[in-house]
Amino acid sequence: MNYSLVTSPTSEPISLSEAKEFLRVDSSVEDTLITALIIAARQQVESDTWRGLITQTWKLSLDKDEVKIFMGLSKCPVQSVTHIKYFDLSEIQQTLSTGSYQVDRLNEPARIKLDSLPTMYDMMNALEIQFVCGYGVAASVPEALKHAIKLLVGHWYEHREAVTPGDMRTVPMAYESLIAPFRVLFYPYT
Repeated sequence: MNYSLVTSPTSEPISLSEAKEFLRVDSSVEDTLITALIIAARQQVESDTWRGLITQTWKLSLDKDEVKIFMGLSKCPVQSVTHIKYFDLSEIQQTLSTGSYQVDRLNEPARIKLDSLPTMYDMMNALEIQFVCGYGVAASVPEALKHAIKLLVGHWYEHREAVTPGDMRTVPMAYESLIAPFRVLFYPYT
């Protein structure tokens, strides 16, 4: 099982001006650094929660023996499934018709139920599920996750150097509290 990003978000959950206001920075001297910290913080929140914040496209690749009638998409919230493709016995990639599977987007993680297992070539990455996930635009991202991003940006802005065992500067405890309700619990079959 392998998740890979197909299309990155085209914007961020918080703007440069929001981050600078949180940091109490008035000049534009470090705008490039702060912008990079926003991106890194969003990626960290997404990694820690298994959520896409702004609309993005992902691909889940499964080996033949991992394909089941019921499968879960652990990246949430799922907006839509773009396609499900598989390699047939002739090693030619085929696309399942949308009528041959159901998607439960209300559940988190989202679930897919195949009407039947396709006859697949016995290989790694035999099945591919491409899907769109995320809350949409920045205004739709929960405030707690936006604040978690601001905390990370602030922490990394203040502590730019590497830490040593005697000088451990951990991420603010509030970060874990803010993201905890949004962590995705995995299905045993994903």
